[in-house]
Amino acid sequence: MVGKLRLVLARGDAARWPHATLTTRLGAIGDEVTISVENGRLLDRDYVIHFPIPMRNAWDNVIYTCSVMLLFHNEAEVDEWCSTRGIPKGDVRPIEQVWKFATEWYGCHADTDWTKWSLHDATEIFRRHNLTGPIWAIEDGAERF
Repeated sequence: MVGKLRLVLARGDAARWPHATLTTRLGAIGDEVTISVENGRLLDRDYVIHFPIPMRNAWDNVIYTCSVMLLFHNEAEVDEWCSTRGIPKGDVRPIEQVWKFATEWYGCHADTDWTKWSLHDATEIFRRHNLTGPIWAIEDGAERF
């Protein structure tokens, strides 16, 4: 799901892309839902996103990491999903918080002078968006990020 947010944001500013619709399945296999964005504003906010992989390990297998950052209605659905798949529960955040974070994180990816965030930059962006806790801790021991 976060990857889909990235695609919307990396396309550029809201003036050029006033509306976007993201379609996904809850927990990757559940009900199909649509998330709408108008003028850079997230309209559908009654969801959470689960982050099971610590960010310091995200690049160990980035495809897997992105594949398990999933949308759910609520934390109870995350608990059920983790239980049936044997995947430890990570951090669960409201979609609106993730949208605001993603706006900063991915908002300039299409710029010709964009460069990958440094470890320090990433830590500061996480902090600004109140993304705290073990999943978001990257400075201590991250070999790459």
